[in-house]
Amino acid sequence: MKQAAPPLPALTRILSRDHGRLSGLRSAYAKAPTDAARAAFERKLCESQAAYARRAESAPTPTFDDSLPVARESGKIIELIRAHQVIVIAGETGSGKTTQLPKLCMAAGRGVAGMIGCTQPRRIAARAVARRVAEELQTSLGGAVGYQVRFTEKIGADTRTTRSSSTRRTSAA
Repeated sequence: MKQAAPPLPALTRILSRDHGRLSGLRSAYAKAPTDAARAAFERKLCESQAAYARRAESAPTPTFDDSLPVARESGKIIELIRAHQVIVIAGETGSGKTTQLPKLCMAAGRGVAGMIGCTQPRRIAARAVARRVAEELQTSLGGAVGYQVRFTEKIGADTRTTRSSSTRRTSAA
């Protein structure tokens, strides 16, 4: 009787962009459990987990301006972000929704596995808000914070939050 192949490690603490490839390698191993298939899966898994750990370690520490109503509720909002896949936040103009929410997502642990995507109705707003959030995080534009507008993008491998005009779709993780 043929012995079952040992199970593969779980897909935890990996980059979002690697999930599909790792799932494919896992399926290939399940169909033909060879040492080479297992080694390929484990090598890619280790690479993705190492990249995840580097991103987690180098994440900027957001600070919040308590004069903004959204920032005053930061603890509650961070817990809601951690507990729920979707939350709705409404507030007056100038309450800090646009600049503080991406930072609150980062404080809740989002943006390590992938990007936090935000949309703006106009191209100029996307660039200006990205610049403002980057300044508040004391990082360069294109580093932890970037933007995508039509044919222009300022995004790097370490980008955690990105702004785009509403005519272009972005992904969030």
